[in-house]
Amino acid sequence: MEMVQNDFILCIPVFLPLIIGFVMLFMPSRFSSLFRALTLIISLITFVLGIVLFGTSNSNFFWSVLTLGGFELSLVLTITSLSKFILLFAMGFGLLITIYSLRARTADDEKRNSNIYYGSILLTIGGSAGILLSNHLLFLLIFWEIVTISLYLLISTGGKSSNFAATKSFAMIGASDAAFMLGVFLIWSVSGTFLISNISLATNSAISIIAFLLLMIAAITKAGAMPLHTWIPTSGEYSPASVMALLPAAIDKLLGIYLLVIIVRSIFEIQSGALTLVLTIIGAATIIVAVICV
Repeated sequence: MEMVQNDFILCIPVFLPLIIGFVMLFMPSRFSSLFRALTLIISLITFVLGIVLFGTSNSNFFWSVLTLGGFELSLVLTITSLSKFILLFAMGFGLLITIYSLRARTADDEKRNSNIYYGSILLTIGGSAGILLSNHLLFLLIFWEIVTISLYLLISTGGKSSNFAATKSFAMIGASDAAFMLGVFLIWSVSGTFLISNISLATNSAISIIAFLLLMIAAITKAGAMPLHTWIPTSGEYSPASVMALLPAAIDKLLGIYLLVIIVRSIFEIQSGALTLVLTIIGAATIIVAVICV
C-alpha cells in the first residue's frame, strides 16, 4: 500500500473527528465532561481548518488504499471553489451546535447518552468534510453513509419516543443511499473510473439517465426536497432541537445540494430537456408547496 502525500491538511478535518467520534461511541457515558470538551475542541479545530482551506486552492491528497487487477481504491481529496465554500459553513454549523449543546442538554441527557450524542456530532462533522473533499465516488459514498448513520444515532438520543422517527429517517435515507450506490456503479460501468474529475457523461443513453436519476434521488432525499421530505417533520416532532438544527436544517441540506450540483455540473452533461424539467418541478414544488404547508 503506497501513500503519496500532497496536502495532509485535507485529511485532518475528515479523520480527526471521525476517529475520536468513533471511539466515543464505545466509551461509558459517565465521561460526559470529557466528551463535551473533546467535541468542542475538535469542532473548533475543524472550523479553523475550514477557514484555512477557504483561502487555499489546488490542494490535493492521494492515498492508494487497494489495487486488485484493474480496480484501484484510492482516497482522493481535492479542494474546489464549491467544496471549500460549503465546507466553511458545514464546519461552522458543527461548532455552533456543539456550543449550543453544552447549555441545552439536560443532566439526564448527559448521563444517559452523552457518548452517542457527542460521538455522532463528531462523526457528522468528519463525514461531511469527507463528502465535500472527496474526488472519488466510492469514498464519497462511504462518507455519505457515515452521515446517514450519525443522523439515526442523533435522532435516537431523543428518548424512546424518538425510535420511530429515527427508524423512518434511516429507512428513507437508507433507501436513497442504496440508489446512490447503484448509480455510482452504473457510472463506473460506463466511464471506467470512480474519479469525479475524470467523469463527464452525456445523458443520451438509458444507463446514464438511470444513473443520473438514482443520484438525484439520493441528493433530494438528503436535502429534504419534495416529495422525499417526510422524514424531516417526523424527526422534528421527536428529536432534540440541536439535532434538527445540525442535520436536517443545516448540514443535510448543504450536502444534498452539493451532490446535486456535482452531478449536474461535473459528472453529467444534461442533454435531455425532460431531466431539466424534472429538476425544475422538484425545486419549484419544494419552494412553493413547502412554504404553503408551513
